[in-house]
Parts: sequence; structure tokens; C-alpha cells
Amino acid sequence: NLPEHQVLLIWRLCPHFGLHPAQVAFAYDPSGRCVFQERLFLNVMQIQRALLAEDQAGYESVVYFWASKLARIVAQRGLGYVDMGRLALMKNHLLQLVLPSVARAEIRQGYGRG
Repeated sequence: NLPEHQVLLIWRLCPHFGLHPAQVAFAYDPSGRCVFQERLFLNVMQIQRALLAEDQAGYESVVYFWASKLARIVAQRGLGYVDMGRLALMKNHLLQLVLPSVARAEIRQGYGRG
């Protein structure tokens, strides 16, 4: 299960990418295909990686982790079916645009700290 503070983090990250939290959900495809091809789904299999990232490297790492995942689904939605190189370029461009505001909003405000 994803801890509440990480769910709230994802909700706070959504507006940075022009999304409303209601547009994003978790999904799982046992065949291993990408779950975000048709809708804005985050892969439920990423939850364990997010928990591990926070455990090993702290809250800042999980902020960047989920920001990266949201950037990827937004880039996929905008570009459609393209090669992975173009998708990676768009994702990186989105991250360059939003990470400064994400850092100010999340990390400097001290969200996630008990």
C-alpha cells in the first residue's frame, strides 16, 4: 500500500503537470505492457520502488521519483506512440520545466517530514 503522504504528494504534483488528481490512477497489466498507453495510469508495480527510494534516500528522492513518473505519462499522452528516444526527450524537457517549482513547493516547505 502506498502511504498517505505519498498519495498526497502525487496529488500536489499533478497541477505542476497540468493535471487534476482525479485524472491519475494506478493500474497493473500482468502481461508487462505499459499501463499508461490509453489513460493516465501510474504502474502499481512502481509503489514498491517509491517506498524503497524514500527508505534509502529520503523524501526528496521520492518527490523526484513521482515527478518523473508523472512527466512520463504526460509526455506519452502528448506524443502518442513514438520511439522511446523522443519520449525520453519530452519527459526530460517537462522535468526541466517543473522541477524548480516542485522543489520550492515540496522540498523547501518540508512536506513529508514528520
